[in-house]
Amino acid sequence: KIQYVHNCMDTTTTWCSIYHGVISNVSTSPVINSMLITDTLRDLGYPNISYAGTGPTDNTAIINFDHCAPTVHAGVSAVKTDGNFNYSYTKKIVDGTSYVNVLGGAQERWGDYSGSQRRYNVPGEVWVSGYMGYASGVNRVHRAYIAQLSTNPALSTPTPLTTVENSNATVFPNPFENTISVDFEMQKREYLTFEITDMTGKRVHLLMREYVKAGKDRFTFSIEDLSPGIYMFNITSKDRVISSTKIIKK
Repeated sequence: KIQYVHNCMDTTTTWCSIYHGVISNVSTSPVINSMLITDTLRDLGYPNISYAGTGPTDNTAIINFDHCAPTVHAGVSAVKTDGNFNYSYTKKIVDGTSYVNVLGGAQERWGDYSGSQRRYNVPGEVWVSGYMGYASGVNRVHRAYIAQLSTNPALSTPTPLTTVENSNATVFPNPFENTISVDFEMQKREYLTFEITDMTGKRVHLLMREYVKAGKDRFTFSIEDLSPGIYMFNITSKDRVISSTKIIKK
């Protein structure tokens, strides 16, 4: 497989996001698939990807990128991927200590100094560099930030999910044809995964992964390519199930 990343925009939120592409069957009939790594509260940009696997069948990689938002100073984050569009939860490496004010005014350069490199003799270890806002006296400038990352344990897989939380989630319409929506309420801002599994628990459709604000939320998904049948619509956080609802595709 060949994996690559570049800047993109999530057209549903207009926030900057990361495009992660994977080219399979490279030597025969190449096929390209892709996924957006996105956030509803932060712009993500200037991504890099480095191999972090341990052998020919291990497609693990670390993707690092810069982040910024009106209420978050420019900093650096990373995720781990298995090369099959499964991701760890976002690892925040550093938030800036201040906003950036080099040019003056509302427009500033942001983030375009980043990179990553695997450590050739240590499997799973990647060194990354990124961009952060930095305050020095009266100056509001930027700095490079360098970090040593490892797939074990720095970006390890979360522990198994346990409890189901009462989030007052309502999935509708149910049964549905092509589009399904969910209303729910969060007590705090969290990074959530929205997915559909079959009745044995096997994932059949990863809908979205991103930060969700506290309070009432609604998301709508188009699932035209899902075969008719009975499934589970799950919303999960890092360590628990937020909601799990049986759904029927007509």
